[in-house]
Amino acid sequence: MWKLIKDLFDNYHLKVHNLFILAAGSAVFCFSWSRDNYYAYQLENFTPSEVAIVFYFFYFLLASYTILCLIKIKEWRPNIYIFFIALFFLAFAPPILSLDTGAYVLGAKNFISINNRAYVEAISGASIWSSQLNNVWWLDYPTVYGPVFLSIVSPSLLFSYYGLLSVILGYKLIVLLSFLLLICIFNRILKIKKIDSKTIYLLALNPALLINWILEGHNDIYVSLGLLGLVLFLEKKDEMSGWMVFFLSIFIKYTSIIFSPVLFISKNKVDVKKILIFFLIAFSAFFLFFRLSGLAPLDLSDNLFFINRCFYKCTPIVYFVSIFGCYQDIIRFIIFTLTYVFLLWRYLYLEWNYLKFIFWASASLFFIQTAWLTPWYPTIIIPIGLLINEKKYLYLVILITGYSLLHYIGI
Repeated sequence: MWKLIKDLFDNYHLKVHNLFILAAGSAVFCFSWSRDNYYAYQLENFTPSEVAIVFYFFYFLLASYTILCLIKIKEWRPNIYIFFIALFFLAFAPPILSLDTGAYVLGAKNFISINNRAYVEAISGASIWSSQLNNVWWLDYPTVYGPVFLSIVSPSLLFSYYGLLSVILGYKLIVLLSFLLLICIFNRILKIKKIDSKTIYLLALNPALLINWILEGHNDIYVSLGLLGLVLFLEKKDEMSGWMVFFLSIFIKYTSIIFSPVLFISKNKVDVKKILIFFLIAFSAFFLFFRLSGLAPLDLSDNLFFINRCFYKCTPIVYFVSIFGCYQDIIRFIIFTLTYVFLLWRYLYLEWNYLKFIFWASASLFFIQTAWLTPWYPTIIIPIGLLINEKKYLYLVILITGYSLLHYIGI
């Protein structure tokens, strides 16, 4: 009897999780559109009972995904129509957990309309839209996102005539299309590496990606898209395309540069010629960027590292190092640098497992170096962890998924 129940559970849990995603998406869609003010009424303004609902909502999503990862499903036949309906609900609901999509579209508006001053003038100068965003703190700063990302966002400004919300939903449509492209690239990598094709469902149905990327529209999806593009071309031995995709990803979020050693370090070999070529291209690209933007290198540093406190709660390392007061940034940087050098030696020079290097370099950057660690930053680790295709990394993917959901409520 128990075996029969287990077989039924194993075979149908994928469909159950798929339906759960649909129910979650439709509930979020209805709640999001029911608000009187889409910008002033966000997570920070929720009542304690509403925060509790968010917690249970995320908890059950995480529990269902954990079961999906750990059980052995015999027939992986999710309903593709239900999945796309759920994506529609999440993509076309106004964000409810953060206002970052506002920063993206206002930054893009600055980028294309104020004579290349987007990196030196505050976002609040973009338009009257800034007054709708409830005086959020980042309005007083220039945009911190790279020109490639702002160019990706720019088509959404075609909806400007209909107001800020229409532009945000236009941007989220771009995110939705990007997510479908990311799934296709991921699936292609699975075939090249001969990884179980069912892994695609663990990516597509991951609740942290659906909430942080599709619902909230965070631009970490484009960092992940760039990384998967790099992985695809490395697997296909197409170095030229890999280099091109990588440099584009740097100008989405500049921190992507920490992954550059995969281009010129391989097992027991450091290619000095490639290092010189990389730094020549990087120097030329950043020189052109600074010239066109009117931004000084130190100003970029100030724009990127202006916050020295935790988001909702510190990671254990950041909390411990904070006891050193004004020296905490330096100490964290030293710890991160030593960890990074070890990872270079361990996963690139010693054995050249570049996926593990990307995984742990990202984790080190976020959980050691970054004080202002938001729930959506670590989402870029999830696709890489799934591609490593080891049981312990699947457990880590579940852990990171949990962090990327539950950190919203201070856990």
